Amino acid sequence: MAEDATSSVPAASAHRSRWAWGFVVALLGLQFSLGYTSAWNKSPVYDEPAHLFAGYTYLRTGDFRMMPSHPPLAEMLGALPLLAFDVTMPDLETPGSPTAGNWDEGAQYRLATHWLYHAGNDPDRIMRIARVPMLLLTALGGLAVYCIATRALGIGAGLFALALWAFSPSILAHGRWVTTDLPAAVFFVLAAYSFWRLTASVSIRSFLLAGVCISVLFLTKFSAGLFLIMAGALVVVRVVQRTALPVSLGPWGAWVIEAHDRTRRGLCLLAAGVALGVCLFVAVWAGFGFRYQGARDEGLHYAVYGFGRFDGSMDDAWQFLATDKHGHGSVTRRTILWMADHHVLPEAYLYGLLYTLKSAEVRLGYLRGRISTEGWWYYFPYVFAIKTTLPLLALTIVGAFGWLRCLRVGSPRERQGAAELLWPALVVPAVYGLALLGSSLNIGHRHLLVVYPFVMVIAAGSAWWLRAEQPPALKWLVALLLVLHAGAGLRTHPHYLPFFNTLAGGPANGWRHLSDSNIDWGQDLVHLKRYLKTHPELLADGERLRLAYFGTADPAHYLSAIEPLPSWPFMPEPDLNRFIPGLYAISVTELSGLYLNEMEPWDAELQWRWEALLAAREELVTAGHDADALATLVNKNRQVLATLFPPEARRSFLDDPMQYAPFFAALRDEVNRALFDLRFLQLILRLREQEPLARVGYSIYVYRVGPENLRASVRP
Repeated sequence: MAEDATSSVPAASAHRSRWAWGFVVALLGLQFSLGYTSAWNKSPVYDEPAHLFAGYTYLRTGDFRMMPSHPPLAEMLGALPLLAFDVTMPDLETPGSPTAGNWDEGAQYRLATHWLYHAGNDPDRIMRIARVPMLLLTALGGLAVYCIATRALGIGAGLFALALWAFSPSILAHGRWVTTDLPAAVFFVLAAYSFWRLTASVSIRSFLLAGVCISVLFLTKFSAGLFLIMAGALVVVRVVQRTALPVSLGPWGAWVIEAHDRTRRGLCLLAAGVALGVCLFVAVWAGFGFRYQGARDEGLHYAVYGFGRFDGSMDDAWQFLATDKHGHGSVTRRTILWMADHHVLPEAYLYGLLYTLKSAEVRLGYLRGRISTEGWWYYFPYVFAIKTTLPLLALTIVGAFGWLRCLRVGSPRERQGAAELLWPALVVPAVYGLALLGSSLNIGHRHLLVVYPFVMVIAAGSAWWLRAEQPPALKWLVALLLVLHAGAGLRTHPHYLPFFNTLAGGPANGWRHLSDSNIDWGQDLVHLKRYLKTHPELLADGERLRLAYFGTADPAHYLSAIEPLPSWPFMPEPDLNRFIPGLYAISVTELSGLYLNEMEPWDAELQWRWEALLAAREELVTAGHDADALATLVNKNRQVLATLFPPEARRSFLDDPMQYAPFFAALRDEVNRALFDLRFLQLILRLREQEPLARVGYSIYVYRVGPENLRASVRP
């Protein structure tokens, strides 16, 4: 993407080589085929229904409130093909309808699931159509990686980088889904290199290209704010370099700012940055239809993070989102409020920024059996190390030495091309990586996708060692690593999401390291259906599969005769009778315990609580509706019953239980719910030690649960 004076001979020849483009088309076609055939056999992942329904509502209604945590572009791209088909909208208005009020109550996921499965639509057809634009966008990312590496190091490096992209399990995993993660990675690399090209040669063409790429990035992900830091760092690099800056403004003439005049070059780039800011400003308004109000009608509420239905005014909602978990504001949040007060940017965009900041404050993270809301500084380096193929890790190191070798002994044009294209590949991952190290939002490898295109550009430096003059052993090593990387992508098909390298023990042991979207995002209901169909002997006549599922897809669409166990986000009502011997299917996110109401370890305190609640339940049943008897047993069991109350109310209950007398009768249901959660935790702890009958897609484990797994208690 660095053209004009910075282009090299190998870069120019790449565009004229038909055989090279034949390989490009073949690799991108193969990646598309791998992605689409695997997506064909996957149920929607956790975020997909909400993202897709949001995009569809934006296109159909012009109401931008559905998914405030993300700008709308990627979601609308996924939903765009649906406009050509007969897709039914759910009834959002009629009182008493299943979805009435869901929008204002912040129940985006429940509403999206209803739209996909219960509004008269064909969910399988919808998802297969909507995933095509995402796969095409993934191909665009591969094309960008190819062009960057080719312009820097030649055709061989470009094809090398493209092969790394095409067969990467990480890219294949997320390139299929209607989410914002892979689109953000593609637009980050396009924005970085188009901006870098603009800083090398200011022209109408380079300005428009950078303006478009940066605008689509900011309309795709709120993490695009980091690009401002990246752009600033790239401008500093460009200013301190001893290179002239050509400026061509069409009818306004052309001139060259001398290399030694850093001040003039800096002012020129500052002016270009201001112009880009104006372009971005207009693009954001265009993305929301040049309308400030996010709702289609006056008086409609946005969802408020952390609430079911927010009963305050929208002013209260803005103020709530503008404070952190300690009730404090910040310069960033106060600036966003000021921008909202003065209508600087569309309401939905500014509200989404605050919503995202609030949602990122406290999120559960899982790492090697530990659960935390504070996160770990080393979470993302650890994730990168075990979720990236070992050959790619090795090739990144080998490639770095290849870049250095080219910079030292390459021809003048080779050195120039390599030096020009290397800087964004260093700056963007460095800034983004530092931001991740300081983030407590430790919920997924998908947040690392932004660094992968740049890592692959670095790894493409390995192609330098394939040259004729290099030692044969080194050439064979590089070629072998590339083949092993491609083999990992082919061998993993179609289960790309739960890929873990051998450092982690492979996909079968992945859940012991990570959870949630790293391995199980609700994607394998189709494969569970197929497994049960090919093993009919596992379920006796009339027996129901007991399913603990993590995801927003509707299991009833794929499976018949199921009995739901605790599942996230839609938890069933507790019923201790569900825990009987039989066939159990447990999502590994549930197996990890990340979102269980009761959390491990099972220690003496949990054992006491289990036994005390069992005794209290018996007494509650005996007391019936006798107010005096209820008061007596509540006082007697106040210590264990206090654990049913939220922390802020426990001391008050312990001091004077009688002030809660109107709620004594309801304690039976609460005791049953707590026992149900504890019983499920007991089961999970036992199943972790048991070899499953099957690992369906490595995300759903199937067990034959016998009486020995359902003992009445677990003693530490």
